[in-house]
Amino acid sequence: MSFKERTESVNIVTFSAVTIVNALPCGKGSAFAIDIPTHITVQIADEDYVDSADSKTILKFVERYREELDIEDRYHINIRTQIPPGSGLKSSSSVTTGVALGISALSRPDMTLRECITLSCKICRELGISFTGALDDATASTLGGLIYTDNELNEILEIADIDDDILVLILLFRTWKRPDNMREIFRRMRDDENLVRLYERIFNLALKDPLEAGSLNTIYIGFLLNYNLSLIYAIRRRYRPMQVLISGNGPAIAIIDTKLEKLNDIVNDFSRDIKYYRICKVVPQIRDPDEKVSKVFSPGQRLMMHLSADTRYS
Repeated sequence: MSFKERTESVNIVTFSAVTIVNALPCGKGSAFAIDIPTHITVQIADEDYVDSADSKTILKFVERYREELDIEDRYHINIRTQIPPGSGLKSSSSVTTGVALGISALSRPDMTLRECITLSCKICRELGISFTGALDDATASTLGGLIYTDNELNEILEIADIDDDILVLILLFRTWKRPDNMREIFRRMRDDENLVRLYERIFNLALKDPLEAGSLNTIYIGFLLNYNLSLIYAIRRRYRPMQVLISGNGPAIAIIDTKLEKLNDIVNDFSRDIKYYRICKVVPQIRDPDEKVSKVFSPGQRLMMHLSADTRYS
């Protein structure tokens, strides 16, 4: 009896992630997973239906994913995510990759996680959901761990261990907003040969010293996207955390340390400046990219990880 005959629905959990190296300038990126989950249920149905805030985009994604795999099935998809949208915390990657995993688990169960992730990223790039395909983000959100990818070649280069005692404070400042002209900025980045060469060096540094590379990435992305870096410098000087990073294209920042009390102090001292915060743990590598999707996401199986210390909107 095939996997599809045994079940008509599957539950998927993917995660948020934080940027070490932004892939926009040179096409290579790095990110690590954090415990802010997305829960997705995919069920075979008579017609496509998506229960999500951005259902039109997801329906376009589903149609393209089905075309790529020559699938005739239709799906009801329910998406519930705790990741703040448009924040640089990989909400789009978490959702689209999770949907791809669910579809494959039901209709193409012999696919590997790697195949699902890379196909998902290829489609996201084609549809304009992501500038680069965001393979680094999608891989981190699915597998956990610290990820290095070549998004231009759509290849996973390395999956590294990450200390599971690390805590991450996510902050969204009230005054920080992502630029409206991101596509224009992206084109300028790619046309700047000096910036491309610089980011090649930052990526190579990340393979040896990810936090130092992340610091350099934060300075350059902050400058390129016109964020007020004085807030980051103030946090670094006053509290001396392990690192403070801009995630993705912002506006979220991630403050990394092992001491919960220090992170709570930052929240209290900057309470007037922040509209959202969450203290969470990193997600170590929990899945193998070459495992078959049917083995990881079987009927009724759901990976549950509720490790987060605290979350607040204000």
